Amino acid sequence: MPGAWTLRPDDTGPRLPCPDCGGLGVSRLDVMYAHIGDPSVSLAETVEGFAELAASGLVGLLGVSNHWAWQVERARALGTAGVPG
Repeated sequence: MPGAWTLRPDDTGPRLPCPDCGGLGVSRLDVMYAHIGDPSVSLAETVEGFAELAASGLVGLLGVSNHWAWQVERARALGTAGVPG
């Protein structure tokens, strides 16, 4: 489902990152992983979206899997270079 995990500029603010989370009776995700990158979304936009969800309290811990170490390091560097996270 392309774009399911991204926040777009026309959104009103942070919301649970999966459409069915509210239907499951949860108001917060304890852990959210980025399993694969979406080539149609910039890394900076992904880091910003994850940071916004965490800052809003909708997501507890953030993680990644199936990413090369240099990709994780680049995302971490974005987070420490002014992109919240």
